[in-house]
Amino acid sequence: MAELSEPQSPSGVSPLGAAPATAAEETMSAITSGDGCGAANGLVQALLRSGNDVASGARPILEARQLYKAYRKGRHEISVLRGVELQVRQGEFVAVVGASGSGKSTLLHVLGTLDAPDRGEVWFEGRRLDTLSPREKDKVRNEAIAFIFQFYHLLPELTLLENIMMPALIRCSVPVWLWQRWSARKRAWQLLDRLGLASQANRRPAELSGGELQRAAIARALFAQPKLLLADEPTGNLDPANASQIAALLRDLNRNERMTIIMVTHNWELAQQADRVLRLADGQLHPVCREMPGGQWPATSAPDERPAS
Repeated sequence: MAELSEPQSPSGVSPLGAAPATAAEETMSAITSGDGCGAANGLVQALLRSGNDVASGARPILEARQLYKAYRKGRHEISVLRGVELQVRQGEFVAVVGASGSGKSTLLHVLGTLDAPDRGEVWFEGRRLDTLSPREKDKVRNEAIAFIFQFYHLLPELTLLENIMMPALIRCSVPVWLWQRWSARKRAWQLLDRLGLASQANRRPAELSGGELQRAAIARALFAQPKLLLADEPTGNLDPANASQIAALLRDLNRNERMTIIMVTHNWELAQQADRVLRLADGQLHPVCREMPGGQWPATSAPDERPAS
């Protein structure tokens, strides 16, 4: 069992067993598995987990099945995730809110293979991730699943341009890098220009503002054109003006490029821009209903307003 601490940033195998059920299959199971309120509740949960896209029967791009995770502090065991279920479809924007210490970052790290669940399964594009070797998990993160962290995690000794090219540097052998470095450099310059950072390309992280650092971290995440973006408190370390810029950038990536995003946040305004808002409480995800009479948000569903710890 792991020691008590939130996981930190890091520096095809055939699945064992059957692939996860489709949303349509889960819906039928919910309808036929009980009667009265129990059956109705099962149907509602199936609909919510699939983003109300049951009719299409499309397999989700990401699925978590019965995730459990606990940490030890001395002789005490603290359960963080207690049977988490989640389905995210291609192009969806999902926000996860909750109190500080509720396990939001742990959940994101388990979904992105930075950490392993004690029990449960993580599936991505029909492939089980949690049973992959460390090398294969690294490859998935380098090519298909990207992270944005609250504290940027840019390498201080490298320039902004070099930081953004880091995924290519890690992926390639020396001969391949020598062959591909100019195309990698071109891609990095395109991202810098798009995010308004071209004039800062040769500066080091210590010379940049918080907003510039986060935009650079997003550029690095986008370098490999990932299919899934996992954002851990992307505006948590920014002032309101820079937070608004990052929020607008994430919204643009999702709406215009159909980037699939799962975001952990304490920013309630940012969370409301997502297609779905889920609250992590008592180790499980609960849907936040936004269609209340008069457009009011229920006080019991609002996220914790305390700053992130």
